[in-house]
Parts: sequence; C-alpha cells; structure tokens
Amino acid sequence: MTDTTIANIAEETHSMPVFQNYACYRTKALGWQEAGYIIVTGSYSLDAQPPAPDSAPWWNNTAWVLDPDSKYQQSQTYPELVTTSDKKA
Repeated sequence: MTDTTIANIAEETHSMPVFQNYACYRTKALGWQEAGYIIVTGSYSLDAQPPAPDSAPWWNNTAWVLDPDSKYQQSQTYPELVTTSDKKA
C-alpha cells in the first residue's frame, strides 16, 4: 500500500502538465467549408505547440488560435478569425 501524504500529492500535482485550448480554422474556403470554419479543437500542453497546420494535405490554408474559454466549437464558422484580405469579396 502506498503512503499518501499532502507532500506526495503536491509533488504529483506540480509535475502534471498544464494544458490550453486551441482551435484550428480555415483561413481560406475549401469546398463547403467557409473561411473561418473550425475544423478541430483540442487541448495541448504548454510545453508543446499545437500540431503544425500543414502536417497533412487537408490542413493547407489553416491556422491555430488560442481558445482559453472554449469559445470556438468544431463545425461552426467564425468570420472574425479571418483577416480582411482573406475574406470573400
């Protein structure tokens, strides 16, 4: 049986990674997915960056945005994520 003390718990807690929420969105339209379309959301450790957007062909023209409040949801479209020069005329 393991002896659990407050010191052990504190030590384990401090060694756990801290995560932040990110959302990956389209910077340009692709098919029916408009610019600003949220492709995927996820939590990543502060020790690591989210995956590179161009890591696979379907990730072209995407970007990651920090989303601490989980404001962005997969399959929704957020035009404010797209710069003015990338928006449709």
